[in-house]
Amino acid sequence: YGIMQGELPPVLKNRDGHNARYATLDAVERTVRPVLSRHGFSYSFTTEGGSEDRMMVCRLRHRMGHTEETRWPCEIDRAARMNDSQKVASAGSYARRYALMLALGVSTTDTADDDDADSLTDTITTQEAADLRAAAEDAGVDMVRFLKWALV
Repeated sequence: YGIMQGELPPVLKNRDGHNARYATLDAVERTVRPVLSRHGFSYSFTTEGGSEDRMMVCRLRHRMGHTEETRWPCEIDRAARMNDSQKVASAGSYARRYALMLALGVSTTDTADDDDADSLTDTITTQEAADLRAAAEDAGVDMVRFLKWALV
């Protein structure tokens, strides 16, 4: 878990909210999935409790069988200008985002050029890039398709 967590970059805040910018659930998932997958982790969500004390449960699993759970309150904003179904869905999305971030110890950042983000991101050397290119050519890899996949 520690090695995988060290590879997780901060998630870029990509949406304006009521009082601040935040990272959407989609942005969090796009950021963490490649790293989790590489290390054999997956996650799922469920809820527990009733309408007044509902909790979102994030279940983080490793392919070797270990499971960890985190919980985040699934509080519904009764004053929101939405129908009841939209209020429940919004609360669920919010709770999934924060339960997942809590499970992974992920932080958010305002800009891709954030100093903290730069310190967490290493790049490969020119020689390593050349070696990878040569290995890909030898294996017949379609680099355009591979790079589209890698940048998802």
